[in-house]
Amino acid sequence: MLRLLRGELDPVSEERAQDAIRRSPDLQSELDQLSRLNAMMSSSAASSFGPYFADRVMKRIAGRATDAKAVLYETMQWVFLRLAAASVLVVIGLGTYNALQGQDLETSASTVEAIFGLPADDLESLYYLQGI
Repeated sequence: MLRLLRGELDPVSEERAQDAIRRSPDLQSELDQLSRLNAMMSSSAASSFGPYFADRVMKRIAGRATDAKAVLYETMQWVFLRLAAASVLVVIGLGTYNALQGQDLETSASTVEAIFGLPADDLESLYYLQGI
């Protein structure tokens, strides 16, 4: 019936459908109801949806039907990238703070000890750390 309303039937099929509708009052009322509904739907098109709305929705639906492992992988990748960037910023910040406020580079055994504020590995430092 919808194909008949839209004009999608070939002439032979359209003629057969018209004959069946003429013979049956139930089919005639159903066709009238469908044509009214079709007219209402076409006249009340939503203007709030942007272009290609149906295509975007179908792509999202198709995307959700993907493998759950792929979704988990993408989510973990998103989290890891942000966590890695935050960790790098924290290390740089702490290193800068300790390098500026902490031990002198001359008294430390290495630059890493000075940047991360590690104590020198002499006996006094070890006794101090053991008492903590």
